Parts: sequence; C-alpha cells; structure tokens
Amino acid sequence: MASDCKHPTCFDSPFCRRVKKVKKIYRLRPFSKKRADINKVYSVEAKKFREENPLCRINSPVCIINTQGVHHVKGKATVQLLMDKKFWKPSCNPCNGYIEDHSQWAQENGHKIPDY
Repeated sequence: MASDCKHPTCFDSPFCRRVKKVKKIYRLRPFSKKRADINKVYSVEAKKFREENPLCRINSPVCIINTQGVHHVKGKATVQLLMDKKFWKPSCNPCNGYIEDHSQWAQENGHKIPDY
C-alpha cells in the first residue's frame, strides 16, 4: 500500500515522510495594550491606597484584618470605575472573595452597589 505522495522521500512508503512545517505558537495577551497601560497607573495608586489603609474595612465572617487589596464597590468594568477612589475600600483577599460569593450580604452591608 503506497501513499499518494510524489515526494522523493515517500516513494514506495505507506506514509508521507516529508518534513512538515512547524506551526508558530501565539500567546494571547491577558490584557489589551490600552488596559495594560492603565493597569500600570492603577497598580501604583492601589499600592499607595493599601499603605494608607492597612486595615480591612469589610469585616466579613472570614476577615483576616490586614489589607491585601482594593475592593471596588461599583465594579471595575470601565476605566472611570477602576480609577475612581470614592468607590474603593481596603479589603483582605478572603473578604473580597466573600463579597463575590455572597452578593446579598454585600449589598445589605453597603459593600456592593448593584448596577441596574
């Protein structure tokens, strides 16, 4: 059973042995170039905010007291919401996760503003 390939290395062989082109592997960006530039500014501002506010203000049942990040009360979908400090609260990572898992509790305690 010969292959239909007419390449000289494949003559009288059941399989084609021609060297195949290697596909280039592309890496997808985690952020767009524009958002990456905004994140550079945001990270500096967020670090300063965390240093000025060392204690978590969420106080959920899983709180560890020390600030580890910034909670965005109104979300961070747009650049304006991401950078608007009046919607920032210092929080620890467990509290931030608790807010995501318990939306009703977060809304009742003023830690999340629903977008209607």
